[in-house]
Amino acid sequence: MPFNPLSGVTGHVKIATNSYAFTKFTIAMKIKIGDVSNFTGQGYEQYVVGLTGAKIDVEGPYDQGQMIFALGNSYSLELGFTAAVTVVVPCTLETIDFDVDVTAPADKLKLGFQSNGLFTAGVG
Repeated sequence: MPFNPLSGVTGHVKIATNSYAFTKFTIAMKIKIGDVSNFTGQGYEQYVVGLTGAKIDVEGPYDQGQMIFALGNSYSLELGFTAAVTVVVPCTLETIDFDVDVTAPADKLKLGFQSNGLFTAGVG
């Protein structure tokens, strides 16, 4: 299999149908695994697959008047590694953080989302 690494310069973030000039996104997908070990397991641990979820953070320069978001609202996020490699996640906006620094070239906005619904939990 050929080595095909990706560069961050090919990434993108869409919220609903709008593209935003964020500079970074992180997505941490998880699945809860419940321990159901018991006497019939012949000395081996046994687990059951539970709920799947994701925590997503996006950040970048704040674009005044263009980035209108509200805590608790639902959004559809498209996180792109490239134009062809994306993950789309229905989310609820959980946190809004501003970073305002007089010496910085631009104020930064960081949004934290929690998945809320069905999405493809994987990478390919």
